[in-house]
Amino acid sequence: MVSPLQDTTPWQGALPPRATATSSAPQISLDGPWAFRLHPARDIDAAPGAPGHDTIQVPGHFQLQGLEPDKRLDEAKWGLPAYTNVIYPLPVDPPRVPLGDIHGQANPVGEYQRTVTVPNDPDTETTRWVLRFEGADSHLTVWWNGHRVGHSTGSRLPVEFDVTPWLRPGENTVVARVAQWSAATWIEDQDQWWLSGLFRSVALLPRPSDGIDDHRVVADYDPATGTGHLTVTAERAGEPVECTYALPELGLLEAVTGQTYTVQVTPWSAERPTLYQGVLRAPGEEIRLSVGFRRVEVSGHQVLANGEPVLFLGVNRHEWHPRTGRTLDAATMEADVRLMKRLNVNAVRTSHYPPHPYFLDLCDRYGLWVIDECDLETHGFELDGWQGNPGTDPQWADALLNRVQRMVHRDKNHPSIIMWSMGNESDTGPNIAAMAQWTRDNDPTRLIHYEGDQAAAYVDVFSQMYTGLPQLERIGKVEEGPESRQGELTTEQHEVRRTRPYLLCEYAHAMGNGPGDLAQYRELFDRYERLIGGFVWEWIDHGILRRALSGPNKGQEFYAYGGDFGEELHDGNFVIDGLIFPDRTPSPGALEMAAVYSPIAISIDPDQRVATVSNRYRELDTTHLDFHWIAGDETGPRAEGPLNLEVIAAGDQAQVDLPALPDANLGEPTGERWWRVEARLVTDRPWADRGHVVARGEASISTTPKATGPVSTPRRTGAGFQAGAAVFDDRGQLVRLGEHAITAPRVELARAPIDNDRRSPGADDAWHRLTPGAQWHELGLDRLHDEVLEAQLSGSQLRVVTRTAPAGRQLGVRTSWQWTAYGSSVELDVALDFEGDWRGIELGRIGLTFALPRPWQQVTWFGLGPGESYPDSRTAVWLDRHQLSVAQWQTPYVRPQENGNRSGVRWAEVADHQHHGIRISSDIPFDIGLAPWSTAALAAAEHTTDLVGEDQVWLHLDLAQRGLGSAACGPRLSEEFVLRAETLTEQQRRRRFRFDLLG
Repeated sequence: MVSPLQDTTPWQGALPPRATATSSAPQISLDGPWAFRLHPARDIDAAPGAPGHDTIQVPGHFQLQGLEPDKRLDEAKWGLPAYTNVIYPLPVDPPRVPLGDIHGQANPVGEYQRTVTVPNDPDTETTRWVLRFEGADSHLTVWWNGHRVGHSTGSRLPVEFDVTPWLRPGENTVVARVAQWSAATWIEDQDQWWLSGLFRSVALLPRPSDGIDDHRVVADYDPATGTGHLTVTAERAGEPVECTYALPELGLLEAVTGQTYTVQVTPWSAERPTLYQGVLRAPGEEIRLSVGFRRVEVSGHQVLANGEPVLFLGVNRHEWHPRTGRTLDAATMEADVRLMKRLNVNAVRTSHYPPHPYFLDLCDRYGLWVIDECDLETHGFELDGWQGNPGTDPQWADALLNRVQRMVHRDKNHPSIIMWSMGNESDTGPNIAAMAQWTRDNDPTRLIHYEGDQAAAYVDVFSQMYTGLPQLERIGKVEEGPESRQGELTTEQHEVRRTRPYLLCEYAHAMGNGPGDLAQYRELFDRYERLIGGFVWEWIDHGILRRALSGPNKGQEFYAYGGDFGEELHDGNFVIDGLIFPDRTPSPGALEMAAVYSPIAISIDPDQRVATVSNRYRELDTTHLDFHWIAGDETGPRAEGPLNLEVIAAGDQAQVDLPALPDANLGEPTGERWWRVEARLVTDRPWADRGHVVARGEASISTTPKATGPVSTPRRTGAGFQAGAAVFDDRGQLVRLGEHAITAPRVELARAPIDNDRRSPGADDAWHRLTPGAQWHELGLDRLHDEVLEAQLSGSQLRVVTRTAPAGRQLGVRTSWQWTAYGSSVELDVALDFEGDWRGIELGRIGLTFALPRPWQQVTWFGLGPGESYPDSRTAVWLDRHQLSVAQWQTPYVRPQENGNRSGVRWAEVADHQHHGIRISSDIPFDIGLAPWSTAALAAAEHTTDLVGEDQVWLHLDLAQRGLGSAACGPRLSEEFVLRAETLTEQQRRRRFRFDLLG
């Protein structure tokens, strides 16, 4: 007999799916403590016995509840988390899964048991008692008072069982067994932690016989007339039932189900999420209605909502919390939605499963377009050429169809849902086509999405992932070829696909430091109407909270990723790929996205004192925004005020003069000046307070360099050389500036690899298949050797020549260092010449690294900030005087890597609390970085707790930095942001720095 765990049947004994509803009917929450134990998978259907001796909380994952952050792995009570992206962590033999005993944890099965108290005289004649599970991963079997009620799969989908036949007065016993591995595992390979249990709520619902079992709201909007067409239907026991409903704002007080009403309405959209509240009534129950009117259609190459083109500025969202996994409370979900709105996100793809239903309520209320995605992914089959893939294999047809039916029925009344997605990375096949056809037949009001249909045969949009910018532009121009990862399309297929709007369902992979290129993607979205936007991968880092159990940072919190739990197979930190950190702090990438996604674009001509403001909203004018000007110089803001700007209609732009200011307001006339214009919220909004900055634009007037003063002639000393306040050893290496010990600068060509430096997609030869980070290590660019070739006085200068090179290679950099002293100041003219064959080598940086005294922990700079920036990620920063500590300078990426670069720096001061230190400046803006540890230590660290502060502060002055890109899962870094020795500009090879003593 086949074990139920190895059966593809989606469920047994379950009630038909229905819409989520807020009902007046009573419910008994079963959330809270349950008795718990592990049960042998081989005996999944054995009759329940006495309850387990342990207690567990529902909802939750049993692996996470059995391992506290400060416990050793061998103290885990109920199994361990495991992470894989594509590969299955089991022997691939579908639909079979392990049925080993619990001691080896081959297939942990959690047995939950609790008592439920019902009235002493439960009404089983006019009331049906329904047991509802919102989510159970991955196979659920249920008993009520010792009777097996049924089973279900579909981890992120609800299931209901009628337990009326076995109900008894007073105390009842419910048992739920949840297996980690089952046949369902083969269709739930969704690039996330493998975690199990009753992770969403459980409730007992006394359903009235004269209530409403299901209802549907169809609220169409006609943009030509401004009218809405509303039809509400209700069902009881699978049959239509006539009820009444009221929507007072629309003048509908006794509307009848089944009839269509035409009313004047304001439509729902992400920009204007208008909801009409009401109630649907039956004799035994009332259901809250929250109705949004909208019409979704494809017109040419565009997706229209209410007659207006939609540009999706979206994110992909897994459900995650570092302590509770995929169990989220209402406050966390609402905080996420409010943060998305503040970051200018207008759309969410629920990757790769239907979310908690409350999240969709929030999207309705706050205004986010939703692509609701089915609980389906079979990516691991790709490793075997998609052999036996469930999308094609007939034995899986019912299971796949069951999943999309349950999703559509559950979520059909949410106006925020604009598309149904059939799943993710499951190739294609007749089973998936059947899912799409059923969905289209049952809900023609929404579009169909599925990236795996590369011929766009049964979907409404042509969707792809991680398309590079050149190919994206070809697609925007409708000039792409018939290529497809599923084989070249026929002429007919190609012509059909070319008619579809194009969507990037995943792009700008936000793993570690990044993504770059966001501004370039937005530029193409705005230029070509066929490009309807995209969804950044992804919202949050899936780190699991742990504490260091040993070492100098013992007890300090960090976030674990794949491999940290002893997994046999894992994909490391590939699960750490979010825009926000696990604690929900926005990363620099999130702030960059917010600036790029901004609905207002502002440009300034400082010479003419004119600001141009473009309204990129599709519906809203600018009445909800105030515009504010700020003017300043290197000392910071010096003047500001309101900007009197006319109301700008959606899609329009306007110009406005900036006020003229006397030079006295902006410091010395020779100093650099800047203008900034901000668009701020006029009033509090549900997602942000009054004054929240929606957009910024800025520009500056070029500076005139300051005079350097009289030259101090350098001289020889007994121990070396001295030039003003600068002291050098006998090899011409800087050792002190004034009374402060400073280690001589060294040339650096590599950086601590970011995650995007660890992959090199699309390479066509063995060398270029090495990632940039691997190239640096292979060549020895991360451990360079220095040799002084010359150190001599030359007139008013100390001239030093060094050669920096890796061991074992005929490669090197000959660097000329010319030091000139001006009293207590010293200037360094540095010039780098690359020797040997550097062709094909991508560099991490062209930089100089100093070691400064440890007490110098305060940094003030005039340049772009306050956050970090890189060549392809600098939309979210602005010119101003900024200040941070060295500790605040660091960005705590879950896996440590290059971070903290500030670009466009005119000058920077690094000092102690008494303002003793140095000021660094240059006639050309430069990049600067500071850290309490070396590049080598940063590169070697795997977690933040591996980093230990050193006895120096490391200062990086960079002439150039490599861009960020998103190559960890995406295209190669755009060529304009690649650093190559053979294409370096003069400014990237030569620079003048000035060092002034402070204090």
